[in-house]
Amino acid sequence: MKGLNRPWLRALGLTLLALLTMATLLNGLLLAWLAPGGDMYLRLNEYGYFRSGVFPHPLLALRKGLEITAVSVYPPYAMPMFAPFFHPGGALQGRVVIQALSLLSLGLIGWVGQRLLRGAGAAAGVLGALAGAAISGNSNALAQGQFSLICMGLITVQWLLLARQRRIPAGLCWALAMIKPQITLPFALPFLRARRLRGLVVGIALLLTLSAVAFWHTGVTPLDYLQVWTRPQSMDFIRGGSRSAAGDLADSLGLSAAASQLLVTGLTATAVSLWWWCRRQQPDDPLQTAAVCAAASAVGFYHLNYDNILLFPALLMTLRLAITRQRPLWRLLAVAMALSLWTPQRIIERVPLGGQAQLLLWLLVGVVLALQAPEPEAGALQ
Repeated sequence: MKGLNRPWLRALGLTLLALLTMATLLNGLLLAWLAPGGDMYLRLNEYGYFRSGVFPHPLLALRKGLEITAVSVYPPYAMPMFAPFFHPGGALQGRVVIQALSLLSLGLIGWVGQRLLRGAGAAAGVLGALAGAAISGNSNALAQGQFSLICMGLITVQWLLLARQRRIPAGLCWALAMIKPQITLPFALPFLRARRLRGLVVGIALLLTLSAVAFWHTGVTPLDYLQVWTRPQSMDFIRGGSRSAAGDLADSLGLSAAASQLLVTGLTATAVSLWWWCRRQQPDDPLQTAAVCAAASAVGFYHLNYDNILLFPALLMTLRLAITRQRPLWRLLAVAMALSLWTPQRIIERVPLGGQAQLLLWLLVGVVLALQAPEPEAGALQ
């Protein structure tokens, strides 16, 4: 009887997950059109200032004698990157381009998930295909017009290009994904292997060039920009609401948000660098590397739930281990990861310390996955 029930239960579970995925994505897509507003319009406003030659920050604009309210947290090189989204069609163009590229990215992520898990059977392949798209924060990303899904689509392309030894195109994909550095920065790690470094160098060169263009166009110097963003209160937006480990640390210890973020980033970078150094002689497991980078990004930087797509490599790896190793620990971690990402954030936040528990889970998963022996063949796409 048990054997008969299992296929039925798997089919039911996958059907429910598929329905949840469709509801999540449709909700976000429709909200963007029926209730326009949110982050995309902030980016459009910032691009408008930039296009007119004003850097979108009150202190920097004041140096030109202008009073503005726009406070862009995006780095200088991102300003020229906004052009393909908003020029010349404005909000309509931005909504269409962001949604189209976001859905394309989710399709690619689903294809990768299916390929990575299909070796365990058809049901596992379907689970892999749905795992990333079912993340509840995707709805908010689409509704807000966020770049999160696009960034992870580019990171996925980077992953595929590196597997084919296409280092320079991979570096360019990484650079374009750096439009949201709090997601992308840790994914520079795979370039720190023999013969891959030039891809990272090319990506950094592109970012420096775009930054130079932004500074030249707005008349802002790099020193002006650094002076604004090195003020103790410059990162106060990370405080409150368990949105980041740095924000929680600042609230708990009374540190400035900037100092707390610097501390957390430094600790995260040190830990990941030591891990990478210790395993430098071991074969590369692309999925494991991506999973560790994802956990480092999630814990080390400020995010809202629309960035949760960044954790899809960690989710895929826990699912892979749960399916292939059949051990209670991996099943527990896989279920916990899935619930932390597929459950709507508003429900998680209603649980006392729910947001903090999410961060601790992602940290734990990142550490446990980092300690696993690499499985290059399991993490490759054939």
